Amino acid sequence: MLNDPGRSRRRVAVGGYTTTAILSAAIGAAAAPWQAGVFAAGAWAARGLRVPDRNALLADIVPPAVYGRAYGFERAMDNLGAIGGPLLAIALVALVGVRAAIGLSVIPGLLAALAVIYAIRHTATARQRVSQASLGGTAPRLWAWPPSRAGFGYWGVLLTLVDVVRDTLCARRL
Repeated sequence: MLNDPGRSRRRVAVGGYTTTAILSAAIGAAAAPWQAGVFAAGAWAARGLRVPDRNALLADIVPPAVYGRAYGFERAMDNLGAIGGPLLAIALVALVGVRAAIGLSVIPGLLAALAVIYAIRHTATARQRVSQASLGGTAPRLWAWPPSRAGFGYWGVLLTLVDVVRDTLCARRL
C-alpha cells in the first residue's frame, strides 16, 4: 500500500504535491487539447494519491485529542481557498494572461511541497511524542503563538494556505 507508515508516506505526499504542481503548470504549455487532458489527468491522479498520505501525516503529527480541530481547520482553509482562489486567479490572468498564470501556478505548488518537507522535519511524530511523554518531557505545542514556538499548527496553516491557493489556481485553468 502507498500509505504504509514510514518514509513511503512522506515520499508519496511530497511527490504528489510536486507532481501535481509540475503537471498542472505544464497545462499552460500544452499545444493541443489532448496534451492538456493528459497533463490534467496526471495532475488529478497525483492529487488523489497524495491526499490519504497527507491525512495520515496529519494524524501522525497531532495528538488524537485535536484530530477534529486539525481536520476541521484543513477543510475550512480548503473552502476558504475555493472562494478566494478564483478571485486571485482572475487578477493574475488580467495581469499576465491565461497561459502565464497557469505556468505561474507551479510556484505555490512547489511551496506546498516544501512546506510539507519542513513540517515533517520540524514536528515530532506520534512515536516521538509518546517517548517524550514517557521520559517526563512535554509534547510540542500545536496551536501556539508566536510561530517560532508553534508545532504543526503554524506550519499546518502555512501548508494549507499555500495548498489551497495552488489547488484553486490549477483547478480554474481556462
